[in-house]
Amino acid sequence: MKQWRCKVCGYIHTGPEPPDICPVCGAPKEEFEEITAGTEVTAPAGGPSAVSVVPLTGNTSDVQGALFTLSYGLFLLSSREDGRYNGQTSNTVFQITADPRQIALGVNKANLTHEYIISSGVCAVTILGQGDLDLVRRFGFQSGRNADKFAGLQYSLGPVTGCPLLPGGVAYLEGRINPKLTTDTGTHTLFIADVVGGGVLAGGEPLTYDYYRRNKTKPAG
Repeated sequence: MKQWRCKVCGYIHTGPEPPDICPVCGAPKEEFEEITAGTEVTAPAGGPSAVSVVPLTGNTSDVQGALFTLSYGLFLLSSREDGRYNGQTSNTVFQITADPRQIALGVNKANLTHEYIISSGVCAVTILGQGDLDLVRRFGFQSGRNADKFAGLQYSLGPVTGCPLLPGGVAYLEGRINPKLTTDTGTHTLFIADVVGGGVLAGGEPLTYDYYRRNKTKPAG
């Protein structure tokens, strides 16, 4: 596919023909020049120094590998329903705003935790540490429909939401779901929760998804 450069602002367009109008600066079609292999692309006056368009290197079709380079944490996401508790491993928990304090949670609709969050409208997040690889397996490799994932574990209940927390985690957050901001994304629901509680627990280094992938074959313990 051909590429065209706007000589006014430097915008790059991909297509068989240049656009009728540059979407960035409004320059007409006549101000575009075709970029060919080895062509030196000079930035407009006042812009950065001249650069050359070069082909990408590496495995440029490895989409999953590219996604793995995104930075994620690993967390225990829990909720409750009618005196029952469940939790799951999650890598989709992140802060949306600091004022008001809000976090986002991406949860698979098929998960029992999703059912509990919908029912109770509350949740808790334990930020796991690098020594918690066994907990990732415990809460991520089985369903709460078939097993009590908290059986045999010491846990605490969040003082605001009553959702289970692991006191040995790095820190914790409690959230109340904002239904007006919740979004159906197909297989998952993107919940937005107002942070109603939280604190630092054992501290230490938080567990990242990258660390887990590089160390997941190590023996538990």
